[in-house]
Amino acid sequence: MIPVKFPEAEATYGRRNAPFVPVHVFVDDEEVISCWQLSWWERIVIVWTGRLWLRQYTKGDKMHPQYPQVELPFVRGKE
Repeated sequence: MIPVKFPEAEATYGRRNAPFVPVHVFVDDEEVISCWQLSWWERIVIVWTGRLWLRQYTKGDKMHPQYPQVELPFVRGKE
């Protein structure tokens, strides 16, 4: 998977954190949203297994609530 830049993204996390890839994000007081593009192989694996693993580096802190989704999390007006 690779992170994707999207119109609402206003920040980038991980610019100087090798080996991690920089991630474009939307941030407000309640949430951080990022967008990821799956390779063809990853798409096939998900269709075949029906599973998506979510890995979060917490450095010993508690895990924050997660909400993986496929729907657009923004309301976009017609332009």
